[in-house]
Amino acid sequence: MDWLSFLIGFLVGWVVELIIDYLFWRRRLTNLKQKITALQTELDAAQSENARLRNFEVEALNLRKRLSACDESRLAMQAEIDDLKAALAKTELDLEAALAAPDVSIKAADLDADMPESEFMAPDLDVDMPEVDIDAPDLDVDMPEVDIEAPELDVDMPEVGIKAPGLDVDMPEVDIEAP
Repeated sequence: MDWLSFLIGFLVGWVVELIIDYLFWRRRLTNLKQKITALQTELDAAQSENARLRNFEVEALNLRKRLSACDESRLAMQAEIDDLKAALAKTELDLEAALAAPDVSIKAADLDADMPESEFMAPDLDVDMPEVDIDAPDLDVDMPEVDIEAPELDVDMPEVGIKAPGLDVDMPEVDIEAP
């Protein structure tokens, strides 16, 4: 009975161990494997998100560098604009021009014309214009002298007698002299 009881005890122990292993340890092992798989999936997702965030960080650093370069460029341009404004404020426009031109002397022909007298009345015209005050630089122009003589003309016009009822025209006197 020794061997037989030993063999029966061994088989009963092995069956009990198999039942315990199957019911407790294998379930626990399966649950642990599922948890490990879930954790591995979460770890992969976290690593992917970490890589994406690192790419954003690199892009942000590149954009910050570009922004800094643009800001430096803007400051340099602003300094240049300020220098130009200061130079413009100091500059005075001095427009003195000495232009040499020939002297011109024009003599007009004597004109003796008899015109009929007429009277013309125009309505009074009163127009208010805005005042304009413009300062311009002094301009000194020397013109060369030109001496032109024209023949004298003596024109006699026939007298024309025009009469119209109630027509009275006053003309202003015009006096033209030429050198």
